[in-house]
Amino acid sequence: MADPSRLELDEVLAWTGTEQLVGTIAHALGNELGVILNSASFVRESVAADSAAAEDARELVEAAKRAAVLIRQLGVVGRGAPVGMQACDAGALTRELEPVLCRGLADRSGLRVTIDDPLPTAWMDPGAFVRAMLAVVLARRDELDHGATLELRVRTDMMSRSVRIDLQGAAATFDPLRAGARALAAAAGCRLEPAATSPGRAALSLTLPAESD
Repeated sequence: MADPSRLELDEVLAWTGTEQLVGTIAHALGNELGVILNSASFVRESVAADSAAAEDARELVEAAKRAAVLIRQLGVVGRGAPVGMQACDAGALTRELEPVLCRGLADRSGLRVTIDDPLPTAWMDPGAFVRAMLAVVLARRDELDHGATLELRVRTDMMSRSVRIDLQGAAATFDPLRAGARALAAAAGCRLEPAATSPGRAALSLTLPAESD
């Protein structure tokens, strides 16, 4: 019989294997959006400020700015392809991922992100880290109590001087093997394991070695 965790990992890899395509599309959309913004700005400067055309151009610019935010989020997902181990700022990467994770969780729960400062520089694969975080966090949706807030904290583990990412929320359990998350974390150079927490809550910890380790 096939290993269920292996099947889940294969499913995730099949999905995350589209990162390069997503990144390419995001880049192309960004270029087209730049043309739209430039054209709208030209129209707005060429007509009377109180004209209907100026108002239409203003609305077009605002809509394009909102679209640019979505394109940047696509670009973050598009960077999920492994690129090799290197020194990284886990806090900055997590902050970039935050709007993507919030959008993914929006139909189920909220997300509260806390990033300690300063953090040691982590040694990891940033592309694989993006992939692992998407799998680890978004796979928790169905396990969370509906409407609960998922808490994510990036901090320094004072004992090991490594970077630790704690994820917890109101749920019966978090399955660390869900969506092959342990294998994805390992590919990023991280260690994923259940963490102790209070009754009625469940937690996971993702540990990233410091650059000097």
